[in-house]
Amino acid sequence: MGISRAQAVKALQMTATHTIGSLLRQRLGRTESVLMAGFAYILGQSTMLWIVRDLSAKLVALQLTFSAQSYQQLLAGLSSIERAQYEAHFGFDFVFPWFYGLFLCCWIARSLDASGASARWNGLLLVPWLASTCDCVENIAHLQMLDGAEAFWPLLGGVSAGIKWGLAALVVLALLVTEVKRGLR
Repeated sequence: MGISRAQAVKALQMTATHTIGSLLRQRLGRTESVLMAGFAYILGQSTMLWIVRDLSAKLVALQLTFSAQSYQQLLAGLSSIERAQYEAHFGFDFVFPWFYGLFLCCWIARSLDASGASARWNGLLLVPWLASTCDCVENIAHLQMLDGAEAFWPLLGGVSAGIKWGLAALVVLALLVTEVKRGLR
């Protein structure tokens, strides 16, 4: 009358997930972890803003383009300085997403711990890493498009950028609401 093999495997997987998630929450949710990751994020964001200092809204337009024709038109509209900054940003933009992913993950861990959320919420720790991964996929697509590639690259780049921005915005908004609620108690 014992449990089936499938039930045992599922129970083991759930235990491992909860244990790993709880360990991550414990380590990443510490105030010093949040502060260090926040510092790394601010340093990374400052570096990125310096690299693309002349691009402003044009960078977001390039990121959220879904067609090769629109992308090429936007590229053609860049000055030589803007184009050089755009191309230069890719080297750092494969590293920077992991800075903001770590910061948001630490902030989520701190928020989950502070609110007393159960281990079933540990999956939220993965959301920033999904945004970071989408950022890197977007970069790969845009590098392909810089070389004139079409096919599915514009769609992949635009969808990845949209998911990245959407997830990041939702996470930050949810965390800010949580912080305000906690502050009002």
